[in-house]
Amino acid sequence: MCKISIIVPLYNGKKTIGRCLDSLVNQTLHDIEILVINDGSQDGGEKIAAQYMQRDKRIRLISQENAGLGAARNHGIREAAGEFVGFVDCDDFVDVNMYKVMTDALEKVEASVGVCQEKNVYAESGKIKFINETRFPVKNEAVYPSEKVLDWYLNFSYLSLNSMCYKVVRTSLFKEHGIKVPENYRHAEDLVTSAALFSVVKKVVIIPQSLYYYVHTKKSISYNYSLQHAIDVYYDWWEVKGYIEKSEYPGSIDNFSLGMRFSSLKQLHWAKDKQEKVCPQAKKLEKIWEKERKINSWRPDFKAEYIPAAHKIKICVSYFRMERLVCFLIKKLSWIPFFNFMT
Repeated sequence: MCKISIIVPLYNGKKTIGRCLDSLVNQTLHDIEILVINDGSQDGGEKIAAQYMQRDKRIRLISQENAGLGAARNHGIREAAGEFVGFVDCDDFVDVNMYKVMTDALEKVEASVGVCQEKNVYAESGKIKFINETRFPVKNEAVYPSEKVLDWYLNFSYLSLNSMCYKVVRTSLFKEHGIKVPENYRHAEDLVTSAALFSVVKKVVIIPQSLYYYVHTKKSISYNYSLQHAIDVYYDWWEVKGYIEKSEYPGSIDNFSLGMRFSSLKQLHWAKDKQEKVCPQAKKLEKIWEKERKINSWRPDFKAEYIPAAHKIKICVSYFRMERLVCFLIKKLSWIPFFNFMT
């Protein structure tokens, strides 16, 4: 056993895996293991990870055939020997104090899930350029009941709640509740896994420090719009809905559903392959979303404590079925950061 297992899926990350591992081996918390899951890399990135493993015995390199990010994370969870687990993507990096701060916070209040803030950055020509960061509504570590955290999560209040990379989770939580990361190359598997975790815990520790550096690039999967990603968002919505219905959450998921409909149809309208936008499968997806909208009578509800302006726009656009027009306008304005990150 060690304090925490840090899972790093690696797929063609030759240019960034060194920076990522440097931030992990230099953690102020030494009682860690670093599980690099080589997901069938073809660019030699695994050789760099192997060199790091020779220098630091806390690193384990585990290889599998290419199966996607979700499968790599699940492999890491199965192999984890730590009391807690954390997740870092191979093109990102973390603050040297991240896992010391987060595990201390969890142990202090005997909680199973902790979430920190993140800094969004560009990495251009070896330089890191700050974009923005999430800011939680507290100045010090705070414990919130899961119901409150689900309120934020379902109203898009703080996007740090969505990602697994900004979390530290008690390893037993995955095994006791049978929680797995969606596989089969899903587009946004973090969203579903986060909902699963929040639906089974009683409390969550919020850590108002930006400890994770999320590196954006134009070639990132987030910018590869396609029909398949549009379908994936629908699957994400369906699975999150299932977890929420099984929990004791008393609130509405209408805002979440409308926002997810917008995100799905944005993927469709922005698909790089023009044929995907008009194929029978695309038309079927649009009909499914419209059917769900009518059956569930989704309506915007802005009574929540805090909903960002961008998400209010998405919710209203989806409610009035104006996705096609608004997505066209957003694309024209995507050079403005506010619109560029309206995913």
